[in-house]
Amino acid sequence: MPKSMYDIIKRQNGEAFARRIRDFNPSIFDIENLPQILKYAGRNPLPLIRFLSTLKVKEESNKADTLDPFELLNRAGYDAFYADTLEKQNSIRPFFKSGEELCTFIDSSRFKKYYIVHAVKRGADKLDRKAFNDIEDRQDEYGTSVISIQILKQGGFIKITNRYNHTVDGCDNTFNSNPDNIIPGLTRALADYFEVPIEIGNLDVPNGFLYQNGCLYGYLVEKNNCYVGTDFYFKDGIVYPLDKDSQIMIDGLLFDFKEKKILNPASLSSSLIDVIYEETKGEVWQLQKRGRHHVLFVDNKEILATENGFLKTLFLRKTPEVQNFLVHHKEFEELNGYSLLKIGGKSFSYCPKLRYVHIPRCEEIDDTCFESVYARVDSPLLKRKGIYFIAGVGIDTNKKELISRGKIPTQLFEFLNKSMKHFKTFNVIDLYNATIVYGDDLPFLYFKDNKLNSICLPKEVKVLEKAVLMDIPDLREFIGEGIHLIEDANFLRCHDLEKIEIPNARYIGYNCLNTCPKIQELFLPLVEKIPTGVSLTNNSELRLVYAPNLYQTPDLNRLPSLERFDCAKGVYLREKPTFVASNKVLFNKFVFLESTQNENG
Repeated sequence: MPKSMYDIIKRQNGEAFARRIRDFNPSIFDIENLPQILKYAGRNPLPLIRFLSTLKVKEESNKADTLDPFELLNRAGYDAFYADTLEKQNSIRPFFKSGEELCTFIDSSRFKKYYIVHAVKRGADKLDRKAFNDIEDRQDEYGTSVISIQILKQGGFIKITNRYNHTVDGCDNTFNSNPDNIIPGLTRALADYFEVPIEIGNLDVPNGFLYQNGCLYGYLVEKNNCYVGTDFYFKDGIVYPLDKDSQIMIDGLLFDFKEKKILNPASLSSSLIDVIYEETKGEVWQLQKRGRHHVLFVDNKEILATENGFLKTLFLRKTPEVQNFLVHHKEFEELNGYSLLKIGGKSFSYCPKLRYVHIPRCEEIDDTCFESVYARVDSPLLKRKGIYFIAGVGIDTNKKELISRGKIPTQLFEFLNKSMKHFKTFNVIDLYNATIVYGDDLPFLYFKDNKLNSICLPKEVKVLEKAVLMDIPDLREFIGEGIHLIEDANFLRCHDLEKIEIPNARYIGYNCLNTCPKIQELFLPLVEKIPTGVSLTNNSELRLVYAPNLYQTPDLNRLPSLERFDCAKGVYLREKPTFVASNKVLFNKFVFLESTQNENG
C-alpha cells in the first residue's frame, strides 16, 4: 500500500512537523515534489508555513495553460523580440541616452550566455527624457518604456533592466526582476518558451533558510557563501549530505568519526577543532543516539553530545589549557573539564545556556571568562585561593574585587567593585540552590538559581551613581542603608524588584523608580521632593507609600493597587469598593485625611 504524503513527511521531518502542516492547511501535501523540497528543511515547520502556502498558490497558478511570452508582452503594450544575435542584442541602443547605455551593448557575447528578450513599449519614441529630469523613478513611464529581460541560459538567474540604466538606483532590478510584475503568467511563459528553470515569483523565503533548485535548506551558519545545516552543507550550488552513521555537525564543523577528521566547510574560526582532535585520540569510536542527542564515545568514554547540530555538552580528559574557547556557542550547556589546568582569553563567554562548569584541577583562569553567562562553576582549587565564580561572576575575596562580570552590566560591575573596598573580610556561603557573599557581617551579594537576587551595600556608600541599577532583570531586593543621594535612572525597568530599603535617601534623581511592577511597599521617610521625571504609575502592584516629608503626589488613580499614601500633606486612603446587584463598582476613590503633623513631619 503506497504511503500518503503525510506519512512520507512524518517519517522525513518528524510527526510534529507533519501534524502542524496538516492542521494549518492539508492541501500543502498536494505540492509536487514536497519531500524533496523539505528534505533539508529541518523539523520546525513554523517559519515555513507562509512560504509553503505561497508555493502552493504559485503551483496552482502554474497549472493554467501557458501562453506565448511575446503575446503576453503584446497585451502589456510592448513590441517584444528574442535577441539571439549581436545585432538584435544591440538594436535597442538608439532608445538610450548618452551615459545611460546598458552594459549589454559592450558585451559581445551576452546573447550567447543569456536568453535576452527586448521589449519596447508602443509610443516609447514619443516620450521626452527631459520631461523626467530630476523626478526620475525606476518604475516610471519613461524608464519602463524600454526594458530588457535577461535569463541565464542554465537557469536560476533573471534580471530586468530599463531605460535609465544605472543613472537611477535599482534599474537592473526593474519590476523586482519578476516578469509576473509586468503581466501575470509571464515568468512561466518565459521558462517554458526557453525550457529553462526560473526560481522567481512572490516566494517569501524565511530567515535561516535558503531556497535553491526547488529545495529548502534550513541552515545553522552561513559564511563565505557556504550554508551549513544539521545534516548537510550547501556550497557552490551543490548540497553535501552527511553520512548519518558516521558524521555529525558541531556548530558548523563537520566531524567524521570514521575518517577521524574534522571538515570546516564554511572556514569558521574555531578553537574547538584542536580540542576535539586532542580529546578524540583513541582506537574505538562510537556514535550513539540518546533521545534527541547524538553522543560520541571514544574508548567507551563520552566525549561530547550534540542536538540539532549544536554542541550541548563536552568532556575534557586530555586538554590542559584553552584560550578563547567556546565563545558564542548559543546552545552549549555543560562542561566537564577534568583535565583543564589553565583557562585564558574570553573562554566560555556569550554562551546563554551554559549552566554548569566542572574544572576540579584548574589553578589559573583569566578574568575575562564567563562574560554574559549564568553558569555555576565548580572549582575547588580556585576556591582555596579565595576565588569564586557564582552565576558567571568572579570574586577574588583576598584582593577584594570582582574579576569577571557574568551578566552584570559594566556600570554596576564597576560600582560594586568600588563598594567592596569598604569591607575588611569576605566569606562565601554555599546553600542548596543559593550562594551568599558576606562582606564583614552584611550579605553583600545573594545569588539564587545562578542569578543575582539581592544587593546590600555597606553603610559607607553614600551615593547610588547614575544608572548603575538600570535594566537588572533578576534583582529582587536592594538595601542601601547609607545611601543619601540616588542619581538619575536607577531602578529603571528592574522588572523583578520587590523590595527597596533606602531609609536615609534625601534626593531621588530623574527617571528613577519607573517600571518596577512587583514593588508593593515603598519607604522614603526623608525624601522631600521627587522630580517630575519620576513616575510611579507603571508600578501596578504598589500598595503602600510612606513618604511623610514629600509635598507632591503622583496621579494616585493610575495606581490600581495603591491602598495608602503618606505624605507631608496628610494621608490618602483608598476606600473599599462598594458593589451593587449588577456587580459593578459603585465607587472606588481616595479619601484625604489632613495631616496634623508639622511641615517637617
